This record gives sequence, C-alpha cells and structure tokens, in this order.
Amino acid sequence: MKNKIKSRIALAVIAAVAVLSACVPLYVDGAFQTLKLVFELDKPIAADEETLVHSWFFAQDVKVKKNFVQVSGRLLSENGEGLAGELSLKAQFEDAESGKKGQKVALKVVVDGSGLFSVGGKIKKNITGGDLMTVTLEPIGFEVPKGAEVTLCVDVVRKKGAARGLPQCAEPGSGAATLSALQADILTPSCARGGCHDTFSASSGLVLAEGESFENLVNVPSREVPSLNRVTPNDSENSYLIKKLRGDSDISGARMPAGESPLAAQQIDRFVRWIDRGAENN
Repeated sequence: MKNKIKSRIALAVIAAVAVLSACVPLYVDGAFQTLKLVFELDKPIAADEETLVHSWFFAQDVKVKKNFVQVSGRLLSENGEGLAGELSLKAQFEDAESGKKGQKVALKVVVDGSGLFSVGGKIKKNITGGDLMTVTLEPIGFEVPKGAEVTLCVDVVRKKGAARGLPQCAEPGSGAATLSALQADILTPSCARGGCHDTFSASSGLVLAEGESFENLVNVPSREVPSLNRVTPNDSENSYLIKKLRGDSDISGARMPAGESPLAAQQIDRFVRWIDRGAENN
C-alpha cells in the first residue's frame, strides 16, 4: 500500500480562493480562474507516493456541475529547469462536519521537458458550501526533488473550447537560478562590460565580473540607497538589485542594465529565485 503522507507542504495561495466565498457570479466572460497556487517543496516527493499539497473550505455553494475543469501549471527543479514525467493529481471533497467523502476528481498529467502541463475533464457535481477539498500530488515513476517549484492553476469554464481563451498559467522554465548560470547568461554579457560593471569601470562601485559578483552583491549595502543591501539572502523584495532590474520607483539612477533593453520578466525571476533560495555562491 502506498504511503499517504499527510504533512502539509508550505505554499502561498496567490489568487481567488476568497472569490469562492463571496456572493458574486462564478463566471467572468465565460471563464473564471478559480485558483492559482505556487509553492516550493520543503521535502522531496518519492516516486509513487501521494502527498497532500493543499486543502481549503468552500464557504458557499458553487455551481459547476457539467462544466469543464482545466488543471495546468509548471514543475521546475530547484535550479529552475523544467522537470518531465507523469503526475497523478487528485481533488477529494468531503463534508467538513461529518467527514463523509464526496466526489473525487482524479487526473493524469504528463509534464513535458519544459516543465509545463495541462489536462482537463468534466465536473460531475456541484460543490456544497462547507465542503473541504484536499489536493494531492503523486509523481509516477520519478521523484520530485526538494526545492522544486510547483505552479498549479484550476480553471472552470462553461465549455471545453473556452479553455483555449484562458490566460497561460505559467511560462516554461527559463534557465537555472544559480549564480554561475546567471553570471554566464546575464551578468557577463549584459552587465560586466566596458563603461558599466566591469573591473575598470565599476559603476556605483559595483563589479559584476566573473569571480567577483558574489562578494560585491551579497550583504553589501548599495551605494545609491545605503539602507538596502544589493542582495539580502531570502529577501528579494528588499534586495536593491531586484529593484534596479525591475526599474522600481524608489531606485536612484537608471534601470539596469543601463543603456540596454530591460531584462525579460523570466530573467528577473531567475534572480528572484536565486535570492529567495539563499543567494548562495553556487
């Protein structure tokens, strides 16, 4: 018998669960993104082992019978690379007071080499107010490693064809979130160049050449805004580097990289993930 792990995995609920509790129409323009979850595994999930990833209550009835549900998302390794394999996703409903089991939605998901997946099916019954829904994840024949990032969207639409008009849940993995990969892909070609952050120019006293980036970034106060470190491990929102890359309103001077097109959101996300995972010299 498979070992059923009942320890909750730390995650952040990002969208729309509150809307299910409100007295508002379920649909907006024929479709409604019911929820979006993004979470990072604090332990590996062994092959063929079912693990609870989230649970919540529905405060009111939700009429979804005979509608189409689409589950989509992304599975990335700790280094930001797409994982591939087959997953079993299950949503189990039960009465919160009696504990009586209700409907179960079970979906087999094939994750491609970029880490993306999408699968859909019909919902047979409405959701009753007060119901508890638990979501479990089970990798089939492969292990999901510790530190992996899972993005999961559950969308309900009136007709299957409407699912094509939904916003994309996640972008493919855009590269490893390690300092060595960021150095090779972004810092060396875009930042450590003449007149900017090379050894000779050192704009704002910052050298981002290979072998010098870590000691000049991590836990080093910014010259432009000394109250903020250039990089504070595990705190991307208060790391001045991220503010400069995004062009936030509270920065001093120009957005990085100066004189060039801003980095794409996926590229900035790699720096965010590197910082929030401890900003290691990896």
